[in-house]
Amino acid sequence: MKLKSLAALVLLTAGMVQSACAGPLSINSKGQFVKDGKPFYGVGVNYFDGFYRYSVYNNPSALTTGLATLKQYNVPFIRVPAIVFWPNDIQKSYVGKHEEFLNRLKAFMDAAKAQNIGVVLDVFYNWSAFPDLKGEHLPAIGDSSSKTRDFMRTALTELVTKFKDHEALWAWEFANEATTVMDIPPSVGNYKYLPSAPTAGAPERTVADNIKPSDIISALKEFATVIRSIDPKTPIFSGNDVPYYCANNLQRGSWNSDDRKQFGAILDRDNPEPIDTLSMHLYPKAEGPQGKYFTVDGEVNTTTYSDILAAAVAQSVLSKRPFFLGEFGVDEKLYPTDTPQRFEGITNAIITNKVQMSALWVYDYSSQDTTYNVTATNARKYQLEKVRDMNTEMSAW
Repeated sequence: MKLKSLAALVLLTAGMVQSACAGPLSINSKGQFVKDGKPFYGVGVNYFDGFYRYSVYNNPSALTTGLATLKQYNVPFIRVPAIVFWPNDIQKSYVGKHEEFLNRLKAFMDAAKAQNIGVVLDVFYNWSAFPDLKGEHLPAIGDSSSKTRDFMRTALTELVTKFKDHEALWAWEFANEATTVMDIPPSVGNYKYLPSAPTAGAPERTVADNIKPSDIISALKEFATVIRSIDPKTPIFSGNDVPYYCANNLQRGSWNSDDRKQFGAILDRDNPEPIDTLSMHLYPKAEGPQGKYFTVDGEVNTTTYSDILAAAVAQSVLSKRPFFLGEFGVDEKLYPTDTPQRFEGITNAIITNKVQMSALWVYDYSSQDTTYNVTATNARKYQLEKVRDMNTEMSAW
């Protein structure tokens, strides 16, 4: 769509829906997200490639058209990686052209502000890239005296100092799904499931790369502590995945499914203070027998997506910390015949459980054209339309 036509459409729709709006997001004493003086409810999108393509490949399309398109669909915020993903790309952009990197991140944030779109800035999106950069094995993430942690402290301090008062900043986030495999015992070998791409600078993993929960928890605590020493107010997200179905019981050597109370306890553990929120990602594969959530021995597991989401929201209320569903969506390769129906079920669960903040995976990411990629011109356009409609409904809450 031409920019002139797009601008006209934005003006036309502005009076019909709640305007997406950048500016500070905060947390009140009740454990709710607050914006503009009242509890905030809204659905954003993950824009994985938005800053990445600009930082590494000098492609500013997110700044020129991508964010404007999201504004058209009344998207209030985006979740983006800051220091990109693979070690070689981090070396190329963040390390090798540091000042240019910072200038481009500011330009991206400024472009988001111009569209009144908030930004959840995920700092160490691929956390395993940072030990790789420093020539250390992955457990270095849990060693406060490692070269990895020193590098991360320095990077985080600089970014928070530079961007803490930016009007587009809504939240800081640690990484993408750092907790996903940490509860799998080293005897099984959780290193097998961690990112590896030798041509991109991420070496083949070995048993020396097995991580423990304490490694990730330690890094999360320091992440939040460093932020709070500089920025006392911006919400902090972990970026975690849904807890492993038996994470609590595995601490006692059992692979039995956790019950809802145990699930809640793990959510708290995985978002250690001074992190002031709970967050997780949730996809349909967590449902039913394949997910194994809340199963009692001998029962057929009929746990639904909404059941898992409800357990997370309930823990949020108990903990008085607001909940962020950082990713939701449907893999069209896994569910080729009923993707729209499953998507409708997920979005209904978000509405039913009154999830304050959630984010669709993923906007304008061509690498996932056959699975998740949503644009305003492809067959998954209906998902952007649903996000727009959800934000309209939530604006009345």
